[in-house]
Amino acid sequence: MPLVNEGGLSVGIRSVQIRGFRSIAGSGLDKCGPLNILIGKNNAGKSNVLGAIELVLLHLKQGRISGTWPVNRRPKGEFTDSNEATPLRVGVEFDLPAEVSEGLRTRLTKEAPHLERSIEQIKLHDTFVFILAGGIEGSDGFLFVEQMAVGRLTSKGEDMATEGIRLLSVTRPVGLELYTNLISARSLGTDIEGLQELASERRLTYDFILQQPKDRRGALLPQFTSTRIRPELVRQLGQRFATATSREEIESAVNQQLAETRDKIQVMEKRETEGALSTFAGESKGPPAYAEWLIEQFGSIPFLHIKERKEEIGRDEAQTLLRLKTRRGGPDRLETIQQTVKALLGVKVDAFEAEGVGPRGAEMDVDDFLIEANGAGIREALRVILDLELKNPKIVLIEEPEVHLHPGLARVLAGYLREKSENIQMFVTTHSTDFVDSVSFQNVFLVSRSTRNRTICQTVEAEEGALRIPAELGIRLSTVFMFDKLLFVEGPSDESVLREVAKKLSIDLARSNVGFVYLAGARNFAYFAAESTLELLSRRKIRMWFVTDRDENTDAEITRMMERLGGRAKLKVFSKREIENYLLDGRAITTFIEEKQKAGGVSGPKPSPEDVERALVEEAGALRDEVIRLRLERRLLAPVFLQTRASTGSIEERIRSSIGSLTQRLTQVESERAAIVGEVDRAWPGRALADVPGAVLIERVARRFGVSLSKDKGESERLARNMSLSSIDYEMRDLLTEVISDEASSS
Repeated sequence: MPLVNEGGLSVGIRSVQIRGFRSIAGSGLDKCGPLNILIGKNNAGKSNVLGAIELVLLHLKQGRISGTWPVNRRPKGEFTDSNEATPLRVGVEFDLPAEVSEGLRTRLTKEAPHLERSIEQIKLHDTFVFILAGGIEGSDGFLFVEQMAVGRLTSKGEDMATEGIRLLSVTRPVGLELYTNLISARSLGTDIEGLQELASERRLTYDFILQQPKDRRGALLPQFTSTRIRPELVRQLGQRFATATSREEIESAVNQQLAETRDKIQVMEKRETEGALSTFAGESKGPPAYAEWLIEQFGSIPFLHIKERKEEIGRDEAQTLLRLKTRRGGPDRLETIQQTVKALLGVKVDAFEAEGVGPRGAEMDVDDFLIEANGAGIREALRVILDLELKNPKIVLIEEPEVHLHPGLARVLAGYLREKSENIQMFVTTHSTDFVDSVSFQNVFLVSRSTRNRTICQTVEAEEGALRIPAELGIRLSTVFMFDKLLFVEGPSDESVLREVAKKLSIDLARSNVGFVYLAGARNFAYFAAESTLELLSRRKIRMWFVTDRDENTDAEITRMMERLGGRAKLKVFSKREIENYLLDGRAITTFIEEKQKAGGVSGPKPSPEDVERALVEEAGALRDEVIRLRLERRLLAPVFLQTRASTGSIEERIRSSIGSLTQRLTQVESERAAIVGEVDRAWPGRALADVPGAVLIERVARRFGVSLSKDKGESERLARNMSLSSIDYEMRDLLTEVISDEASSS
């Protein structure tokens, strides 16, 4: 769907195809929409995709078929592998506004009235394609419009093409000819600037020239202008000045040189090429007028590229806001901008004229403080908001807008961009779940590297989002595509402990691109191991481990878990009750208690590792009954569901059946308790520290010394940090080593 912008012009990018540009040998974006999200690892090539789009928009802005490379770019480095022998081509399919279509048909009718029937076929199309190509000549790079067509942009293997009505085709040699003509004309344009500057101070300058020896008059010209004058121009003017005897003759010589130079520019711009351009009406030795008109139309689309390193907000923005205060309609617009910023960021923005700074001495205040006095997050968010509000772009390329933003502020900005995308087409690269998951699986593109280290872009199809990944349980779209490996663990403390242990073992989980998903309890295993979830993750070649504590899981339950995974993921069941049971190290807990005592100013007894070890054994004994209670709960308090898909019978029958089931459980309480007591007592001497709730045990030991333990505050992570390498249990070693070694085997 086209985007309707202020002023009524419908415009937008439908698709992009890229060949031979930086890390992109051959890929693109299909079915672009109002808000397009590009996700992927660092250095996957997301910014290169935006760079290719910008390359086309910047070239069209020049208004010519052939032109120079954008400034501040090294042309050779823009080619894949810096190999200019590999063609660099970028195709963009735009919406074709009705008024542009009508204007095009009018111009074609004048140029080729005999092709009226073909011209009328243009009405059947609502898209327009430019294919831009690049080349290197000597040390300079040049760009040219290789193809122009009404219709669609298609990808054919390693190539791209257009489907529709071809309006222009330009070969590389002809593109180079047009570029050479342009450079020649621009050099003469510099002559024009120098001559005009010379004429601006003609009275004093011309009198001085007349006073000089005739053979030296031309050589003095460069000192009268800041524009670099070509030696050829110096020679030509010198000859004219040598015969001049009055100021009027000097002035006449300058004016004559100006007129001749302008004539030369017109000749160069209209110079026929040796090779032919393929146009709508046939071959031509020069650019058709309709082609340059079309380039001007699409080149006038206002666009912005907001890069990761954003320019600081400064005097320009302050001056723009200040001007709104004094222009007709400006105060209302300023108030709208102020209300927008206030609603989003909670701050008031205004601009004032600074004292003693000159005509451009405007300053911006945020909550009555200069903008420089505010935090980086507010400045970064304001940069984006003011750019969109003040510059009114129709296409925006934004790189990682969440950088430097607090998570709450990132969510606010994500919502703002989503709302603005109703009128502005956006292409956003991001790592933030707030930006990724906000688009509900629409117009999301996964950017990654192939085995040949080339950037590839894949559309995340809507049906993949419809595989019912339960976001409310912790798996979000960003998680699915951001990582190569996922560890499903029970909660945040499990992740933090495993990360600390990995550091101790010199295992870099970030480098291996490992992500964590929280099960929020082993009972949620079935939700996360649903067929649709496993299917999507497996299809994306994401390696998975489900890590669960033993808790009260029976062997039969573990077998059912394994069967559900079906080989698409690995199940790791720790033998101890919970992750904290692997932190029952006397020295680590002693260090933790000492740190807590010092931080809290506690003057209680100072523990030794031996004191802590004794306390662990004693407190574990006191938790024997709790172990029995937890096991009994696990066996007898499973939920009873009255309404499921498999339920049959009337309401009364279902209720009576459930009552019967619960009554039977009630009769089993004492026998089950006796059986569990026997199990616990038989294993207790060797299993006490493994079977008691580890977090509760550490908390009770800590209380003996006047401090506490809070899993929610990340204190399990602190305990893991205090452990020595030798005290790390083999089960955690084996799991983390397997994750890394799996990387080596899969590669």
